[in-house]
Amino acid sequence: MKVAMKSIRSLSYYPLLIGLVWLFACQSKDHMEVQPINKIEASRLGPFVDTANIARTVLFGNDIEGVNFVRIPGLAKTKKGTLIAVCDARVETNNDLPNNIDCIIRRSSDDGRTWGEVQTVLNMPGEEGVSDPSILVDQVTGTIWIFLNYSKAGVGVGTSQPGYGDDTIHILAVRSDDDGLTWSEPVDITRSVKAEDWRYVISSPGHGIQLKDGTLLQTGYYAVPNTISRNPRAFAFYSKDHGRTWQRTKPVAQRVTEGMAVQLEDGRILMNMRGQVNARALSYSSDLAGAWSALEYDQTLVEPGCQASIIKLQHGPAKGKDWLVFGNPAATTRSNYTLRLSLDGGKSWVNSLPLWSQGAGYSDIVELSNGDLGVLYEKWGGRGSKAVLEFARVPKQLLIGKSFLPGSAASPIND
Repeated sequence: MKVAMKSIRSLSYYPLLIGLVWLFACQSKDHMEVQPINKIEASRLGPFVDTANIARTVLFGNDIEGVNFVRIPGLAKTKKGTLIAVCDARVETNNDLPNNIDCIIRRSSDDGRTWGEVQTVLNMPGEEGVSDPSILVDQVTGTIWIFLNYSKAGVGVGTSQPGYGDDTIHILAVRSDDDGLTWSEPVDITRSVKAEDWRYVISSPGHGIQLKDGTLLQTGYYAVPNTISRNPRAFAFYSKDHGRTWQRTKPVAQRVTEGMAVQLEDGRILMNMRGQVNARALSYSSDLAGAWSALEYDQTLVEPGCQASIIKLQHGPAKGKDWLVFGNPAATTRSNYTLRLSLDGGKSWVNSLPLWSQGAGYSDIVELSNGDLGVLYEKWGGRGSKAVLEFARVPKQLLIGKSFLPGSAASPIND
């Protein structure tokens, strides 16, 4: 009996010995299996802090179950201080509409240090899709709006038709009244924001704004019949009753798209738009019912023909002043994503901060609770690589420097 028990004890250690041998073998570089970063679940990717103290998190990667591509970021801070990031989940292909595209979000309750799991706001069936999300927070009611462009199979910018039928692109609005935890069924607002003879209407991606009087404002663009897609016209739509009804402004100009707006201290609305001359187009409105000013082009804000983001800072010495932050691929190709600072409402740009030198595209920016900047932008490496959406938490002093310190004069950094 004693001999038998000794044999059993010896056998019980055998699996442990085999396991230890396998574990040490796997530590060899020749045998270690390294999982590519774009295959790791986005929710498991903690922030990487670079040498400039910028915390970077891959917020939406090419690893979300059932989704092959992610694009078109939007970003906003709710009345309660929660960050909500939104984007396109392009299920099979990376094409724009028409395509099977869903709308997904992630939330952060600690200023972007950590993020919750991916939530689906709209899951479209078959070849239907919603694209180019824009998020708008009503700081009076707390309601969060997401505007989306919706189309059925086969309907895109090139095939959309006048009217309000299934053969045209529609604008949908979804809302959350619980800080982004749950979302309403979509409401079609196309008849309010599109003239019947327009060939298509598109809500511009990124974020909308709330004016000083409580008005909700979202930018867009459209095309009339007999014009090609290269000749769209920017405009905006707005609500003065917290989203119960919507109406549209007059057009800004032709051959400009994908605008984003800020309200200046004098009450004027500045719309900064994607143009076709490698420089950002600008226009101003003093009255949403009236005409927009003639287009101006800011040659400092070089662009490759791409969406961009602009915000007005509210914290610290910026409060009550026209301090703006602008971000885009600062090149004639989609690369070199850069932030810029203006202390005079966009008349001049005094500081700049490159965030990523390689491939870069659409983006959105938010001012965090402590005045730092949160940037969500498309980035990729070499030619042919997929884009991921990276959230960068940028310390304010990197862009603003001493100009943000109380009692200090502006201290521009060389551009």
